[in-house]
Amino acid sequence: MARIEHVSPPPQTDAATAEDVRLRVEALERLTEQLQQALTSRIVIEQAKGVLSERHRIPPNEAFEMLRRSARSRQRNIHAVAEEIVASAHRKPATPDA
Repeated sequence: MARIEHVSPPPQTDAATAEDVRLRVEALERLTEQLQQALTSRIVIEQAKGVLSERHRIPPNEAFEMLRRSARSRQRNIHAVAEEIVASAHRKPATPDA
């Protein structure tokens, strides 16, 4: 999990103050990016849980365990496996020949 860096009291010179502000802005931009990635990943994982819950008629906590086991057994990131599951739900099912 990302942590906000400790910022010391403002330095004495204008140049040092500008550098301190620049460093704080960069740290906050990194944190913002990390939080956005975490949120995006969580959304996909929640969608995959919904797909698995519906497909297998199981509660969401069991769907998450299924997702986690699948990722571990395939030695893949849980987010990548979740993306595959969500993508598979968007494909049209094959229609049987009439």
